[in-house]
Amino acid sequence: MSEKRSIRSWIPVILSLLLLTGTLTVFRACGPKEDGTWMHCHSAQNDIVIAAAILFVVFAAAAVIKNKMLSGVFYIVGIAGSLIVILIPGILVHMCMMDTMRCYEFMQPFARVMGVLLILSAVINLIFANKK
Repeated sequence: MSEKRSIRSWIPVILSLLLLTGTLTVFRACGPKEDGTWMHCHSAQNDIVIAAAILFVVFAAAAVIKNKMLSGVFYIVGIAGSLIVILIPGILVHMCMMDTMRCYEFMQPFARVMGVLLILSAVINLIFANKK
């Protein structure tokens, strides 16, 4: 394995880890209501965290597997999972009613940008993995 492939193959792994930690910390959803219950966006945050953890495992497997065909399958699964991350906040999971809430201003854009970056990095790895 060349060093370029090695570095390139770990980029989606790092991005999925950033998605996981960012969604739990800096780019998290709204906090609990005054009565202690959670808003809808908290479910979206939990779903993104679960998806990011799964993507971390999928992309890590793709990075360490030497078989190009099997690695390609993992990248395709990762692309599909990254698309789901893009769709979770606001489309698959309803969020808060006001567009000025933290979930709309921080979590949703972060999830979508990271999902696009994950798709791009996976597609690049998929293309270059099958070159030779």
